[in-house]
Amino acid sequence: MNKILLISSLLASGVPGANQHHFEMVSPSDYFEATSHLINHMDEYNDFRNEEGFDNAEVMYVRPVAIKAIDDDSPTLNSYWMQGQLIKLNEGYILTGEDNKIHAYSHYDNLIFPDEGNIGFNDLGNFYSYGESVDNWELLANTTSSIVPYKYNDKYEGQIVGGDGTIYDPLAYVKDKYNKNLELYNEYTILRGRGDNRTTTPLVIDQSKFAVYYFNDSENSVYYEDIGQMLTVEVIMDFIDGYYTEMFPRDQLVEYDPEEEEHDYWLKKTSEGWVETHKKMSYLNYLIRHHMLIELGKIENLTYQETMDFLKWFIKRIPSFHVVFEETANALSGDQWNKIQTDLLNNLIVCAKISNSTTYGTLICPIVGFKYYRYEFSILGIACRINSLLLQINDGLINLPMYLDITKEGARMQLTSLELFI
Repeated sequence: MNKILLISSLLASGVPGANQHHFEMVSPSDYFEATSHLINHMDEYNDFRNEEGFDNAEVMYVRPVAIKAIDDDSPTLNSYWMQGQLIKLNEGYILTGEDNKIHAYSHYDNLIFPDEGNIGFNDLGNFYSYGESVDNWELLANTTSSIVPYKYNDKYEGQIVGGDGTIYDPLAYVKDKYNKNLELYNEYTILRGRGDNRTTTPLVIDQSKFAVYYFNDSENSVYYEDIGQMLTVEVIMDFIDGYYTEMFPRDQLVEYDPEEEEHDYWLKKTSEGWVETHKKMSYLNYLIRHHMLIELGKIENLTYQETMDFLKWFIKRIPSFHVVFEETANALSGDQWNKIQTDLLNNLIVCAKISNSTTYGTLICPIVGFKYYRYEFSILGIACRINSLLLQINDGLINLPMYLDITKEGARMQLTSLELFI
């Protein structure tokens, strides 16, 4: 179904509070079958609420919503547009679709629904408001009510710090945050190599093992140089190298003396109180660090554009590498999902600039896989599904595969996918 601009419909009659709002509502004559069934069986729905520990609720109004729905017939997570109807209760809501399924529900007011304009919903995300077009969505604000069971910056099982990132045990995390019945439905991780030789997973590296300098503050906390963008280049280059000639074997190590190899930078860091470490590093890490200092004059706090420009510069100097870069505009992570999924399933590595993350703020990192969790059940005989989608990333903070939660889509992303050719 094509993208839709939300329906203008007659003001609802017979629904409490219908004339108290500035938006148009759905007429009872236009209710979906599922919408009518729920409204006509509120006593049974309240029994469901009571079983989950909530008081009875009553219907306030029914409002049209654009739904970006997951295609049930797709083995992956492709989506399409359908019309939806938001049954707003005095406490909570139910969202039905023209497929006569429940796409979302809540027993409490966890979102602030605007009193004017249009609303959309993404099955892999959350509710949005938008103006003339569904192309420009803004995430609805959360309420601050104490009844809301979680906030975006809370820390959950399987997570190092709160927010949407640093998730090291994805199943424990989604069960703790969203629903204990969620189970893995689909997953994929790209593999390094070509054809039948795709055998190894992408490189996982962290700053503590690759930093050349560290700093102890007055509280004896240890900080490492901020080389996350440099590590992103290394992960991508290692993946490309595995596809071609393996010019840079992972076990090829070189001795590195920073005073000798990067004297000016060494003077700057040590004069600021940073402590050097004489260490071994991979040959690839050595080349990237060496040329980044020459070409950019720095290796810390690179912008996304600086990171991508250096990556392109480095690749051009290796004749056997044939790489095409495809870049997207900045958009909400859920709106980028079809692109991310297509690239990953084609075994393409993706570099992302993630903005507005509730854990990282802004992060530049490779996306190398995903995990999709699902729980299907029914409410009053109407099919309902809870979804959770996590992206596998290398955030450079710990030497483990890490995950970013885009279920609620607070983050925005700018993507660059790298297609490799013989």
